[in-house]
Amino acid sequence: MSALQHARTVAKHAALDSWYYVFGVHPFTSLQRAPAPIVRAFVRANYGSRLQHYYLASRTGPPVLFIHVPKCGGTSVGRALGRPHVPHVPAYAFHVADAASFNRAQSVAIIRDPLDRLLSILRHFGHSIFAGSDEKHRYVTLGLQDNPHEAARRYLADAAFRRELMRGTNGGRVGFTVSQVDYLGYKGQCLVQTLFILEQMPQMEAWLSDALGQPVSIPWVNKTSDSQPPLPADLVALAREAWPADYRLWEHVQAHGGLLQQATGLPLSVSS
Repeated sequence: MSALQHARTVAKHAALDSWYYVFGVHPFTSLQRAPAPIVRAFVRANYGSRLQHYYLASRTGPPVLFIHVPKCGGTSVGRALGRPHVPHVPAYAFHVADAASFNRAQSVAIIRDPLDRLLSILRHFGHSIFAGSDEKHRYVTLGLQDNPHEAARRYLADAAFRRELMRGTNGGRVGFTVSQVDYLGYKGQCLVQTLFILEQMPQMEAWLSDALGQPVSIPWVNKTSDSQPPLPADLVALAREAWPADYRLWEHVQAHGGLLQQATGLPLSVSS
């Protein structure tokens, strides 16, 4: 990355982070309700033509586009695809930037149990290979290591705690706060063609091998989901209240064996 590209990335992250700290919601979520001209202006300003770089050529069919939802195994998939740093960009950004390229591509994403994802987000601050020193310090000072379930309760119930957790983190980390459906859909409809749940990574590996026309082996990288005790019922209830659309989608894909094809157009409820 050139010095100019780095400076642009830092500036973009600072703008997105500042929006979150002021309004308590990430722009990726806010734009779900914004008029189309504002969304187009945001995508042009933040990404320009750079999104074309993330389409992967296939030997046997249309290009493949992997939508990286944070803390859903995307780092491992990116490494397998020769892209160690796949950015967290919502599907609608690709669609708005170039609808023809997006619609022609084989788009795919991984989702996971929303509460399990939150616990993985919290563990990121202490255990991720990408966690910075400030983030590891926050992991200790905010007591995330003492009682993960209590930390999850605070995250779900206390907006001030969420802001404090994200304040001073590495640039772009506030993208963790965006719901899964807001990464995958736009205006209440899924844009991504194929969805997997995290537990079906072997199926994802086989799908990518077939879609790209070459063998793909997915290593497990940046794993922060160590074995955990059973989840308390009250905590699950809080998570369901916070992310009802994420739960509906995850359970729908799970009911289809962990793989849902032809998901484009599937009704979604954007996050509240």
